[in-house]
Amino acid sequence: MRAGSEPGPHLLKAAEAQAEPVASDVPAAAVQMGRVTKAEDKRELGRADVDRSEGFGERLLGVLLDRAHEMPPQLIAPLIAEEVGTIGGYDVSILLQDYEQLVLVPLPGRGLTAGEPELIDDSPAGAAFLRAKTVEVPQDNGVRMYLPLLDGSDQVGAMALTLDTVDDDNRRMLRRLAGLVADMIVTKETYTDQFFRARRRAPMGVAAEIQWSLLPPLTMSCPQAEVAGILEPAYDVAGDSFDYALNDDVLHMAMIDALGHGLDAATMATVAIGAYRHARRADIGLAEIYAFMDQAIKNQFGPDHFVTVQMMRLDITTGQLQWVNAGPVTAVDPRPPGGAAVAQPDHPAGRLRRRRPPDQ
Repeated sequence: MRAGSEPGPHLLKAAEAQAEPVASDVPAAAVQMGRVTKAEDKRELGRADVDRSEGFGERLLGVLLDRAHEMPPQLIAPLIAEEVGTIGGYDVSILLQDYEQLVLVPLPGRGLTAGEPELIDDSPAGAAFLRAKTVEVPQDNGVRMYLPLLDGSDQVGAMALTLDTVDDDNRRMLRRLAGLVADMIVTKETYTDQFFRARRRAPMGVAAEIQWSLLPPLTMSCPQAEVAGILEPAYDVAGDSFDYALNDDVLHMAMIDALGHGLDAATMATVAIGAYRHARRADIGLAEIYAFMDQAIKNQFGPDHFVTVQMMRLDITTGQLQWVNAGPVTAVDPRPPGGAAVAQPDHPAGRLRRRRPPDQ
């Protein structure tokens, strides 16, 4: 109906018919009382059927979670060892991946067993870490268990402990405990250097320190896509970096290489990643993101400096891929059948010729 017009006679009749009370032999109050009685019966039935008492497993995880909220990072290790001990576990180790992703390094701490680093490619702990599955190794004194520490899909490391015997209840409880431990480590490491020091096995340059602090989680997975990245050389990287984000059904990714070495390159890479994130979060197209990054680099560093960039946008439901290659490296086309790509400017950010990159 148009605004300001009068309703037609057929609409008025329909409205009058709907407004008339419906005849019924049952009083309205009785109907309402019956509804209330049925709802109360359902609630009573739910109370009778559902056991809401705290079980042992819930109590174990709940105590760890409740106590960890305000606990300083250095007390997390003894708290984990203490809680594992309540189910008969001992010789507890928290193993974190080093920056080169070659070994799993024991986290020092009271109550934890500190041994030698374990090779990721050739150890039970490494197998649990790589496969994201529990590994059990029979020993004379029991069973040594290695559980992956996963924060979502981000691989933090592994947790090792020994039990006299293992059953399905132990496996289920420890798997959930390992997930909680990983969450605690990721949360606490934002305001402590304890975990960074454990992972570092060689002196790290200032430029590399800056670059590692810029990175998103090194791994991410969902049913439709997986992302994994690393910086090499881990302790001496300067202008290389990457970033990604999964927004709804679209996976965004960028890889950059800033001109030069040392702090100058690290500074340019920082500006490039910052500009990329800023433009990406404005929800604009790849060509516009590229132009924004190009302008940011030129404004800050002048025409003699540049950053090469490869950017992509992948629709994880349809497989449609778009990318921009702003540099000398030819992008590999990973399109599945039916995928689509965006044209490539082939000019580094900061050295854009006076033409706009091709539209999507």
